[in-house]
Amino acid sequence: MNHRLRYKVLSDEDIHFFVRAIGAENVAQTVVKKEKKKKNEEETYTPDDNNDDGNGEDEIILKDMNADWQKKYFGKSKCALFPRTSEEVSTILRYCHENHIAVCPQGGNTGLVGGAVPVFDEVILSLKRMNSVLSIDDVTGVCVCEAGVVLEELDDALMRRGMCMPLDLGAKG
Repeated sequence: MNHRLRYKVLSDEDIHFFVRAIGAENVAQTVVKKEKKKKNEEETYTPDDNNDDGNGEDEIILKDMNADWQKKYFGKSKCALFPRTSEEVSTILRYCHENHIAVCPQGGNTGLVGGAVPVFDEVILSLKRMNSVLSIDDVTGVCVCEAGVVLEELDDALMRRGMCMPLDLGAKG
């Protein structure tokens, strides 16, 4: 059975939804053409009918996100989303579920086994912009942080308070 058949291919409509949901600055994609915007205008999108689509910067971002840290594994995603809040993540995942769009979550993309590399053309859900340590309780040692916090940065924040993160993975930083 071809597992890819369960999921749809991204469309203009999907990209427009993501742009409305999290803002054009938080969507890197090569599905539809970006139109140059004038002052005080929202960025607009048109169907991508050729390769000269004005998405050069997004192509560079996607090339990096479609590969693991060692450049050993490669994916084919045409869209990466950079939500800033858990509400935006929830909106994205609800839409993807309802529309049968495959998702590949990424944290720091520093893993060494290719687990965060898209297999087909999944939407990459990057948590890089959700990278704040929200609180550290000096008494209990409990810390609250967003999903995109890199372990090395969390450990540094804890060390400044005389604590350490009791988890040490080979992938750092």
